[in-house]
Amino acid sequence: MNPFKKKLSSKLEEKINNYFDDAEDPSTIEQESNFEGNKTYQRILKTISSKEKQSNHPNWFYQVAAAVLLIFLTSGAFYFYYQSGANVTQVAMQEKKAAPGTLTKVNLPDGTEIWLNAGSKISFPSEFDSDKREVNLEGEAFFKVKHDPQRPFLIHTQNLVTQVLGTSFNVNSFPQENQIKVTVLSGKVAVYEQEMQGKKNLNKTLFLTANQQGVYSKKQKNISLNKKNIKSEEAVAWKEGNLIFKDTELSEVVHNLERRYAIRIEMEKTMSCPVTVNFNNESLERVMRVLAKLVNGQVSYENGHYRLTGAICE
Repeated sequence: MNPFKKKLSSKLEEKINNYFDDAEDPSTIEQESNFEGNKTYQRILKTISSKEKQSNHPNWFYQVAAAVLLIFLTSGAFYFYYQSGANVTQVAMQEKKAAPGTLTKVNLPDGTEIWLNAGSKISFPSEFDSDKREVNLEGEAFFKVKHDPQRPFLIHTQNLVTQVLGTSFNVNSFPQENQIKVTVLSGKVAVYEQEMQGKKNLNKTLFLTANQQGVYSKKQKNISLNKKNIKSEEAVAWKEGNLIFKDTELSEVVHNLERRYAIRIEMEKTMSCPVTVNFNNESLERVMRVLAKLVNGQVSYENGHYRLTGAICE
């Protein structure tokens, strides 16, 4: 089953969303309630005024009666509103984090398994909708999505959406990096840019299968297929504590090391060069020595953090 079929048109979906947004807006309901209450109050005063001359009761008696009746009607309106609101199911949102230097596994309500890389977080509802499953990711995570043809699984990462039915893949989307990378291990994945209004742009949709990687450029705002030879298992090597870099920009390497080892690494902003190296559960001290040698620089440790200087990157 194609997950993109049987979708509402964007205009119709927007109209429906706006309708329910207005219906759930407390300020709108409150204004309508006040309006009806005022009309009722005016009708009461008009009736009392027409009957005053025919009655022996003093004027204050009717004013008190009108006030009591108005309070009764208003209370009834509020009671009806809150009772109606109580019947609406409120789905609680949950958030899971992997602190720097740690990895975290998350099990979702539908049976999907997620591994969060260091410095990452994910939010999701305690119960998914009947027609889709949506989560929000900041950072990097490996997904093993439970297959469900009736409910596509959507991962929102900044301004990009990754949509699947059931598969395994890795999403790398750290805010400080220039790119978002989606690497597929098994199954099929659709990746597309999503505008702020949440309308899908099919012209910018990239479809991926096993051992393929999609790369989204934040600056150019486009998605492209990485045509290099991709080994998907290398993209998830971090799950086992391994770090694999291939022609990776030095700044990105440093960011990865900071998250992996929960340490701050300073370097000169002018330092820029690609790095290719594998670290298999190495100590941070050894990693920094190897990195400094690769970029023809020097490394020092002081005041609880490392400093990388003098890199020529030949």
